[in-house]
Amino acid sequence: MTEAEWLAHDDPVAMLEFVAGHTSERKLRLFLCACCSRVLQGAAIHDANKRGRFECLQMLVSAVKALEQFADGLAGPKALEAARRLAKDAPYVPAYIDYGGESGLDYEADAVREAAARPLTPEGAVSACRRALLALQKHRPHAAGASPDPMIGHRRDMARWLREIVGNPFRPVDVDPAWLAWGDGAVANVAESIYERGSFGELRFLADALEDAGCTNADVLDHLRSQGPHVRGCWALDLFVEAPRRFALAAASPEPEQESPLAEPPPPAQPRPQLRPGDWFCPGCETHNFARRDACMKCHAARPAPRLRPGDWVCAGCKAHNFARRQTCHQCRGARPS
Repeated sequence: MTEAEWLAHDDPVAMLEFVAGHTSERKLRLFLCACCSRVLQGAAIHDANKRGRFECLQMLVSAVKALEQFADGLAGPKALEAARRLAKDAPYVPAYIDYGGESGLDYEADAVREAAARPLTPEGAVSACRRALLALQKHRPHAAGASPDPMIGHRRDMARWLREIVGNPFRPVDVDPAWLAWGDGAVANVAESIYERGSFGELRFLADALEDAGCTNADVLDHLRSQGPHVRGCWALDLFVEAPRRFALAAASPEPEQESPLAEPPPPAQPRPQLRPGDWFCPGCETHNFARRDACMKCHAARPAPRLRPGDWVCAGCKAHNFARRQTCHQCRGARPS
């Protein structure tokens, strides 16, 4: 790939394949977080009225937030494991809402799960990007002749985010110590203030400070004064906030001034009960019962029969309810009876 192709490309997968091996894990993960946020934004309006879907979507929103915190050094491996667990559970509606139900968020969950890999290898980052595109493809309107194709816009935006986070690999920028020394560290102070508040719309003020400090690098100044989109991980801002200081600032910062992928702030995610194959919840008292019980251990109510729709089937092994489209059981992976 040439420099001209990098600056004009609108295929994020090809760009990521080119640059992933030379980019830090932090930047790769922040890019994938931006992609997953776009995926969840589309999922929020696609089949939004499905029972239990909102709760499962919040699980994925919480997972992406955990990934961002891990990337910025604000959380450890436990947060990453929690994100993977939430992504694993999100395809299934919590049993306290709809026993045996599915959220339909399989593709979205796969994208978040791959973004939560540790370590995040270049190949893994490319795979996660492809997963995000597959999830967005699922949200595309099915009407014949629908125009314009939203996938064109999704690909273009993801390519812009990658350029925003990675920068131009053909023109690495060296920071002149004189820029940082000017005005008793005014440039670093402005950069740290923007990073701390997440106010990326104020990057033009950093450009003004740099220009006063004697910076004439057009790539840096033009990028800071551009309309963006500017996101966490911006290559030009990262130049002036050293990693240890960046972690401390992010830890003390309020929520960034960015739009949520959902129409309203997400409530705390509801943890999915740790069910084993065949376990069930009492519809009366909501007690968790093991598979061997035919009556509730607390109120002695009879075990409810699964609500089957045409084509649905019950696994012969674990008694789990499966939707008609499944050929293997979603709990024990047993084969569909003939």
